[in-house]
Amino acid sequence: MPSKLFYLLLSICWLGCTTVVQAQSDFRTGYILPLSGDTVRGLADYRGGVRSAELCRFRPTAGAEVVAYTAAQLRGYGFAGGRHYRPQLLAAIDSVQYQATPPPQLVFMEVLASGPLNLYQMRSHTGVDRFFVASATQDTSRPITELIPRRNPGSDYLTRAYLHAGLYRGVLTGLMADCPAVQIAVASVPFTASALTGIVQRYNACRTPASAPAPMRSMARSGERVRLGVVAGVETSRLTVTGASFLEKGNFVSTRPVVGLGLTVPFASISEKLSLRAEMLVENQRYSDAFIGGINYGPSTYEQVRLNLTYLRVPLLLRYTYPTGKVRPFAQAGVSYAQRLHFDTAVQLGRTNSAGTVEYDTAKPLEDAAGSLMSYEMGLAGSLGALLPAIAGRSLALELRAESSSGLINASGIKSSQQRYFALLSYDLTK
Repeated sequence: MPSKLFYLLLSICWLGCTTVVQAQSDFRTGYILPLSGDTVRGLADYRGGVRSAELCRFRPTAGAEVVAYTAAQLRGYGFAGGRHYRPQLLAAIDSVQYQATPPPQLVFMEVLASGPLNLYQMRSHTGVDRFFVASATQDTSRPITELIPRRNPGSDYLTRAYLHAGLYRGVLTGLMADCPAVQIAVASVPFTASALTGIVQRYNACRTPASAPAPMRSMARSGERVRLGVVAGVETSRLTVTGASFLEKGNFVSTRPVVGLGLTVPFASISEKLSLRAEMLVENQRYSDAFIGGINYGPSTYEQVRLNLTYLRVPLLLRYTYPTGKVRPFAQAGVSYAQRLHFDTAVQLGRTNSAGTVEYDTAKPLEDAAGSLMSYEMGLAGSLGALLPAIAGRSLALELRAESSSGLINASGIKSSQQRYFALLSYDLTK
């Protein structure tokens, strides 16, 4: 039954991940800006970075027909308290890949900062985040200026220094000439979304200190940053041995606490719903059982086995998180590796004496009785859980996990495996 339960849970996780990843719609409260007239509020489809640049799918109410708009049909669209997109003219050359593209075309770009100088972001089909700047007075019939981190090495005459030059800094320096204090800081600005947003916001505040607009979208979204946290919970494990071994008669079950660290890495270039979850868990299993010995030992013979095992377990899981709601369900599936840190075993042979009690011999290590033992494990894991409302700005998650891994014994004719079930609570240390 435990193994069947494990494979059922693992199947549910995989099916859940593949089903939701393939889902095409995620309508949230938002708005569109028609070419003429006032803002229309309703539900906009929250899509990945690449698809958000191509189309806006919108409906005024939950039951209304969905309409798809291109960048030529709107002045913009966005989401309540979230991202905002505006149409911009994209140049005919892809400065990231340096490949020819169709003639200049209107696409939706996400607004990172707005004011006298606007900063935009667009994700390319290769998953690269591209950044663009335009002054508030720029002619919208001209392609928007792209910030380029380095030159493509396709031309032989380019020097290595020029290849790696921070070309975007030269563009920003020229645009910020009327704010010398900010202009000086451009020399040390890295090519990241948060850094570029920060320097543009500083420039806008310099130009209009009394009415500098708030950023269109906070770059500190928890779903787009690597998050480190602590993990604690309870683990129930079962050791199963089959084949030519006296251990196959044992009932080895252990319930012990487990603690560790967890790291969540977002896959923002693919989808905000996907992330990679890596953990380092210190766990301990204590198995103990006494049972009637095998036929080789004769009648009234017993075996007593005690195992004290400590492992450093490192699961690596792909996580899908439902993106909205105060409580956000998630499903995970992946692999697990465990390295043995401590191994204390004892096997005793016992016989019934004339008084009817069992007398045990001196204990010997399991290695002497069972043969070679493995110092590591490999396994498959799956889980279901939910992200709970944040506490002090930090995420909290509850999770039920199942794992099936290789066992202890490495001997011909003997097979062993371990099934584990976890109830885990995770708390992020980073906001």
